Amino acid sequence: MWDGFFSDMRLREGLQWLANESPLQPDVHCIKTRDLVVTHLNPSLDVLEIMEDYEVSPNHCISAFNEALDRSLEEIAAAAKSNPTNWPCPEIALLENCRDELMVMNWYLPNIGWSLAERIEPFLSAIRDCKLPNFPDTIPWLDKGASTFNEIEDLRSQLENCIMAYLTEISGMMGILLAAKEAYLMLQRSARLELHDSSYYIVPKWIMIFRRIFNWRLTSLSSGTFSPAFILSCHDVDLASRIPYDLQLEGGGFWPYPSQPTLDEVIDAGCSPIMSGRDQAHTETFQPLPRTISNGDVCKDTNTSDMVDNQETSAQNGNLFETENIGPVGNQLNTTGSTEIVFPSKVTMETDKLSKLLEQCNVVQNSIGEKLSIYF
Repeated sequence: MWDGFFSDMRLREGLQWLANESPLQPDVHCIKTRDLVVTHLNPSLDVLEIMEDYEVSPNHCISAFNEALDRSLEEIAAAAKSNPTNWPCPEIALLENCRDELMVMNWYLPNIGWSLAERIEPFLSAIRDCKLPNFPDTIPWLDKGASTFNEIEDLRSQLENCIMAYLTEISGMMGILLAAKEAYLMLQRSARLELHDSSYYIVPKWIMIFRRIFNWRLTSLSSGTFSPAFILSCHDVDLASRIPYDLQLEGGGFWPYPSQPTLDEVIDAGCSPIMSGRDQAHTETFQPLPRTISNGDVCKDTNTSDMVDNQETSAQNGNLFETENIGPVGNQLNTTGSTEIVFPSKVTMETDKLSKLLEQCNVVQNSIGEKLSIYF
């Protein structure tokens, strides 16, 4: 009887035949869902990094993120579809905990029920819920320059409020208090001030801002039920070439910048002295420096109205060249009898104005240098 149909050899042959007739088991690989999304996202962000900051809009970053989510969805769904028999079978759970077979099963095989519809559908829905809405097209004022300190502050405040509204009302990502803190940090570390002609412009680096937003958005996929994802190994081969990318969206030590000034510090250091110096230059009455004439006496230059009055008086007296020397350069005799070139006081006055202006510029430049010296 033991050598008959139910012999050990016959049972082995039957199991071998059953294995040969069964459909092939899918070759799947387990990866963290967040890492799967980031491996698709990083190449797109690298392309945007090459572009100039003013060429990259918020919706460029949002489109790259949503496309990475779509590609991740496709890979997870394709792996589940390749397993119609719901392998591995649930009977594996009957193995004793102390047996080596159970340890091998846990090491090499996916979780029981990993491809069941009741697990896959909520999983795919959770990934779809991570998609970001488009950024509102309400920031045309970014293209408008600011010429005063108050205008720059107002521009910064508008941009900060716009980011905060996106984090709360539009995407529903966080509450108002956390959004206010995040919007402030994003703008302080990811925007710079540029001067074009006589106007200042705030230039946000949207890629840096949205890297932080992406991290917040992927928090729900970083742990818990939807953290591990199974994809086909043939797809994993394609992903292997992208694994060297830093899976930290903000990069190692990339955020924040402790050694670089914040946007407020740049505004305070670069704009306040210039604005105050400019206002002072317009309101302060210009006083020309005393001028020494050839005999050693000190003579004050007259202002413009005085020169006009003197010209009219001299013209009435029939002499256009009095002691004020209004007119072209001429040769005159000094007290020693030598000939000396005498310049009109108007020319000297303009020279004094330029000297005074240069002195004020040096004061402003030194003030800026002192404030920025701590960052270099």
